[in-house]
Amino acid sequence: MTEPLWRPHASQVSTAPVADAAPRRQPRPVDVTVTVLLLVVLAPLAFVAMVLGLLTGMGVSSCEGREPCGTVLTGGTAVMTVAPALLWLVALVWAVVRMVRGRLAWWLAPGAFLAWMALAAAYVGLASLLVP
Repeated sequence: MTEPLWRPHASQVSTAPVADAAPRRQPRPVDVTVTVLLLVVLAPLAFVAMVLGLLTGMGVSSCEGREPCGTVLTGGTAVMTVAPALLWLVALVWAVVRMVRGRLAWWLAPGAFLAWMALAAAYVGLASLLVP
């Protein structure tokens, strides 16, 4: 076995004890329960919102082929179809990370729902302006 090429000098090695990281907070049982319930309720809502996003494509089919209406609304329909699942997944992952760190996470599911509603309102407003 070969010896290492370099060893720190005794003056370079600290003998002080390593400070522990900040103590980890325990997850709050009420927060975990409420967060899990809200995310479980949000999952079927995400599925329904995805189906409604697909159905909006039929509502704006009169716009097909006309610019900018067709391109904008086709892209909007795609966003409205994918966004609910994506927002639910982000809320789920972020909630798990926050709960593991001992922080409140109950507000993430309602926040994802409000983000869906904002997207839907923007899409409906855009569709009402562009569809003849």
